[in-house]
Amino acid sequence: PASFRALEADLNLHPSLLGYITLTQTLMLSVFSPIWGFLSDRYSRKWMLVFGTSLWGLATVLLANINDFTHILLFRAINGLALGSIGPISQSILADAAKNESLGLSFGLVQLSSSIGRLIGGVVTTTVALKYFGGIRGWRLCFIVVGALSILLSLIVALFVEDAPRQVRKKPHMEKLKKDGSESENTRLSINRDFSQVSDTSQSYLLYQNIRELLRDS
Repeated sequence: PASFRALEADLNLHPSLLGYITLTQTLMLSVFSPIWGFLSDRYSRKWMLVFGTSLWGLATVLLANINDFTHILLFRAINGLALGSIGPISQSILADAAKNESLGLSFGLVQLSSSIGRLIGGVVTTTVALKYFGGIRGWRLCFIVVGALSILLSLIVALFVEDAPRQVRKKPHMEKLKKDGSESENTRLSINRDFSQVSDTSQSYLLYQNIRELLRDS
């Protein structure tokens, strides 16, 4: 929406056509969000995030080169498809990666990043959208920068971030073991190792989610 005024001016698009752009992206996001969630329960969430982020980044870069309404709809649809991965996968990862005592704070930080992204993205894009930078229209440059950063982020995650382990909910089991008096040292060590692994990956994934939310809403 922050670039709509520039799209209207440069591509001679009627406001009603701009509404179809938003409708297409939102519809694709809504349809594919549960599909992403279903897949994230069965496959590596790290590589799904890498794929979703890189696809979203590529579609955003291609949006910088559009001159036709049909192409806008196509790449916005792909954008919505990729953005649909953010909600279900990020929530699944946060639920496993964050420590139980800071789970609410972790979700709050991601929401804060989303709000900041909307704020920064709206202000920057509307400010530069109709200007020229080295012969490139401002709104096109914004798409290129955000798309390139998204692709870079996906590469960083692919190369340097470990797959977040799925946390097994052990608390009821632990309470039962304590009640029965049958808790063993091996069980305690196993649980400690699990939580240690979760702690090691939590910070990198929280950072990833915060950056991704910033880029998504920019």
